[in-house]
Amino acid sequence: MTKSLIGTIQRLPPDDCVTLQELDGPNGKLRVSQHGQYRWLQLADASIQSLVDVRAPSRALSPSSVLMLMGLAFTQGRTRLLTLGLGGGAIERCLRKDFPDLVVESVEVDSMVVAAAREYFMLPDDQIVHEQDAEQFVANASGHFDLVLCDLFCANQTAACVERSGFFANIKRCLSPGGICVMNLLHTDQNALVNTLKAARMHLPATWLVEIKGHQNVIAYLMHERAEDDAELQLACKQVVQTLDTEPLTFDWELVPLPDRRP
Repeated sequence: MTKSLIGTIQRLPPDDCVTLQELDGPNGKLRVSQHGQYRWLQLADASIQSLVDVRAPSRALSPSSVLMLMGLAFTQGRTRLLTLGLGGGAIERCLRKDFPDLVVESVEVDSMVVAAAREYFMLPDDQIVHEQDAEQFVANASGHFDLVLCDLFCANQTAACVERSGFFANIKRCLSPGGICVMNLLHTDQNALVNTLKAARMHLPATWLVEIKGHQNVIAYLMHERAEDDAELQLACKQVVQTLDTEPLTFDWELVPLPDRRP
């Protein structure tokens, strides 16, 4: 999703958009709107949470989705993934097309979001979705995942659970050996960002960051142990991006390792 595309959509006069669904739920208003080939999801009258091109629904349009999917470069061909936070299911659709052998499970607490993803955003009927709070799910999960993609927001803020150490203790327990957690975070709230990284690095100290220039997002890649060669990892990430059917990234990005956390 280029900045110009989402900016154009956000500036559209209301009369130019078709409202496909509008519901009041426990987490605020849910609205599905469309203009031309683009359809989007908004929650609690916040910014656009998910965007799909109805002519090419498996194409990832959001830079945050593309960069989160770079976590596949860390997994070395392993196949079990968990997504925390469904939205419109952009990541799930992209993975279904470009990596059909992966086993992907999703967690979404809001049943209205799940229903909207299936009805309006072409989420496959056989996509496994656990309608449960993400923090509770990882606390009780019995299986292991090679890659956990965490995209948890409440309106325009990251969910409170991502600032809690216990959340990441359970994420670490859910990860297979050598597994990775990738998080979509906001740099607009510096205190929340610092608190999240502190909590995460208590359990997953090897950390890389990518800032999405021109947007409010920072993507964090968290592991128990650091990869041996950051240059090779950077190349592997670029190869994953080239493999995906995505909207081209309109900015240069760099995988920046944070210094090792001191005991």
